[in-house]
Amino acid sequence: RENIVRPLLGTTRAEILNYLDKNGVAHVEDSSNESDAYSRNAVRHKVMPVLREINPAFSANVLRTAELMREDEAFFNAEADRFIGQSFKDGLLPVPGLRELPKPVAARVFRRMSGRALGREHVEAIFRLLNAQGTAYADVPEMRVLKERDRLHFGAQKSAALADYLVVPEKSFEIEAAGLSVSAKKIENCREIHSSFKTFSFKYASICDNIFCTCRRDGDRIRLAGRGCTKSLKALFNEKKMTQAEKDHTPVLRDAKGIVAVYGFGIAERCTPLAGDTVLCVNIEKI
Repeated sequence: RENIVRPLLGTTRAEILNYLDKNGVAHVEDSSNESDAYSRNAVRHKVMPVLREINPAFSANVLRTAELMREDEAFFNAEADRFIGQSFKDGLLPVPGLRELPKPVAARVFRRMSGRALGREHVEAIFRLLNAQGTAYADVPEMRVLKERDRLHFGAQKSAALADYLVVPEKSFEIEAAGLSVSAKKIENCREIHSSFKTFSFKYASICDNIFCTCRRDGDRIRLAGRGCTKSLKALFNEKKMTQAEKDHTPVLRDAKGIVAVYGFGIAERCTPLAGDTVLCVNIEKI
């Protein structure tokens, strides 16, 4: 294990001492071996003699059981590695496949994916994720395990909320967390209206106060141009099957009255311009 070979794992102390004596091999005895202050020595000096008195074959049975456990461990680990090799894709593991695994194998998958020794409480927390509804996560030592759309992501980071940015004509800024750049310009008497899911042309007179670029907020709703209905951002994002990180990093443009546009979805109906209007054009592009 980890490039360490333990050839004497199945050899008793008596066998080792007998070999050293028979072959005249000098050795050093660690003085701490005689101290019962260490629990391992207390077991060796006080517990083991009693167990051997009850069952002279106790030590041999323990060694045999340990060997069987090592064989079982090797099998379970091989099954865990096989599942990971077949199912791990794009940094994610499928929840349905994990549910079908025997629990000992799934537990080893969790430990291998986390790259650290997980206590039972942490393993059980990840097991609970498999049956959680919607998006859920479990924090284990130095790591977050995120369950989203029937997939598990080990090492997920909590998404940082986007800061609020003031949109000013003829100026630009970058949203580092989302990997996007935003620029704006004011066009008088605009004859050609160009809008898309990333370029927004607003009727300038419809804007109330200033426009800010923000993240989504609880209760956000928008009546998108051309849709004929008002929907919550939660519903829109779920329809598009967006991940939690994608939701958190989607820019939302809003003025004093509410949302005027959502990146990737379009502008609000109330801000739709006509040819000849003064227009505020906001363009959002990937860096």
